[in-house]
Amino acid sequence: MQRYNILYICRYAANYSGNFIPSLAKLGSAASSRHNVYYLFPEDSRGKHWIRELPVSEDHIFFCDFNPVKLFRFCRDLAKSLKQDPTVVHTHFMGGPSLLAVNLCFRRIMNHYHMFVPPVNGWKDRLRRMIAMLNYRNSVVIA
Repeated sequence: MQRYNILYICRYAANYSGNFIPSLAKLGSAASSRHNVYYLFPEDSRGKHWIRELPVSEDHIFFCDFNPVKLFRFCRDLAKSLKQDPTVVHTHFMGGPSLLAVNLCFRRIMNHYHMFVPPVNGWKDRLRRMIAMLNYRNSVVIA
């Protein structure tokens, strides 16, 4: 069986772990027996108490600015450093330009869509929807 890198990119910096962090930790724990598991969070989440709940060592948890340009640069460098094994990216709370930044760096993306899809009321909404569909072109979307 081939070993993969599994990278969870989560735009999450709440003061509490809620149900999200325990669920993410369970996913990571199940995957870590056969794969390399990594996490990427916004800088604002650095130092949160729930970081210790994640089932990986500190060198597998990354933080960066989620500004699309800075996120792209960080993901580009991270993709180069993880090249030894294929990488599957699992995103949470990501969309728009931030997801595009990730999309440009990785081929296999599973996007867990936590937001609601806004209704299409006019031509601007249709245009936004078409651009969003291009953004999800190489993603598996879980809604």
